[in-house]
Amino acid sequence: MTEEQTKFWRSPHLDNLDLLRVTYLTRPPSRHIHDTVAIGIVEQGYSLFENCNQTYIAPEKSVVLINPEDVHAHCSAKNIGCTYRMLYPKQRLLESLSFGNAGIGSFAAPIIQDHGIALKIYNLHVSLETNTSSLEVESRLLQILSELFQHYSARGTEARTVGLETKAVQLIKSYFYAHYADSIRLEQLAQLTHCSPFYLTRVFSRSFGMPPHAYLIQVRVLQAKRRLANGEAIAQVAQEIGFTHQSHLHRHFKRIVGVTPRQYQLMMLSCVPNFVG
Repeated sequence: MTEEQTKFWRSPHLDNLDLLRVTYLTRPPSRHIHDTVAIGIVEQGYSLFENCNQTYIAPEKSVVLINPEDVHAHCSAKNIGCTYRMLYPKQRLLESLSFGNAGIGSFAAPIIQDHGIALKIYNLHVSLETNTSSLEVESRLLQILSELFQHYSARGTEARTVGLETKAVQLIKSYFYAHYADSIRLEQLAQLTHCSPFYLTRVFSRSFGMPPHAYLIQVRVLQAKRRLANGEAIAQVAQEIGFTHQSHLHRHFKRIVGVTPRQYQLMMLSCVPNFVG
């Protein structure tokens, strides 16, 4: 690993499945969230992985499993560097899996050591950079998802971090997703949850590892990614998702996603994957 690179692309064979390959050398970690399940592997090096306020060491061939909306961050171990690959299956794809009436549940642990599944994820990820047949990649992805959810999911909510699903936290999350474009004040959230601003900030930060205003920025960036991938104008997106200026979107997007809004949009709209070093 001699340089930092970030690569985003989509697979048209799998309902526009989003994919990422990134190499970190010295880039500092940036906490962020996804609105989908995130599944991947550490391809090279060692990753220091933070998830829900806990830190994990993920060596090469580790499998990374992130539940939707879990606050997390990757960074490379000192003087080693790290390359990892991620894929982000949409909810409707997950719903196509059937495990009876129990549902698919959530992942019980963010890092697992299963070299068999790691190899399958790696091979699928590499093949999705080429024109692999739709039937083949769909079958391989569904096999991987089936194995992961059958062996590494926690049914129900009992395995989630204590306090994560408190009523106040859930009310705020729902409010952010419904009103992300608005100018939201802490007093509004306090009235919504019937909690003091101090208590509310403390509970929310303990649950997600970031205060409410930082989480709201994460939600806005998620909305920006979706709209930029559809080809919408960057300035319009910035204005309509709640950023005062386009430069504010640029700064937060680059910090959280690792590339600029324009670079991300070009990657997602291009038929040929692009690299940013």
